[in-house]
Amino acid sequence: MLKRLSIIVLVIFLFCGIAFAAETQEINTLPSSSEVELYGVEAQMCKDYSGSAIPGVRFKLKNIGKDIIEDVEVVIFFKDKDGKAIAEESYHPLRKTFTTSQKLLKPGYIWQVEKDKFFLAPNVPSEWKVGAVEGKIANIIKKK
Repeated sequence: MLKRLSIIVLVIFLFCGIAFAAETQEINTLPSSSEVELYGVEAQMCKDYSGSAIPGVRFKLKNIGKDIIEDVEVVIFFKDKDGKAIAEESYHPLRKTFTTSQKLLKPGYIWQVEKDKFFLAPNVPSEWKVGAVEGKIANIIKKK
């Protein structure tokens, strides 16, 4: 079962970018962080492995603190035409996956989604106004 899921995620990655959504957990979402800056948040429709249109999001992270960052949880809120959040997806862009190695974000360094790649957001409802998103840093883990 895990092998099948890994193959599916790999196929999605190849067609529209990184498709690794994090597990759901109760968190306190921070509007900003003194350690990591989230910017360049953008979303659009892209094609998945089957050619279907699916929401995708990209963003950049900059370590503005003094410590090496090992993990960052980014929560993206998808909004409707009235500007109200109607869905959210969580991402851990620095985490190791079966297709990427662990990334560390050193002080002053910037991480970004690869050019022309997106994190997929398959559970965003059709009421989403394309492009209407807001991002927040939800959790940070520093390297010990």
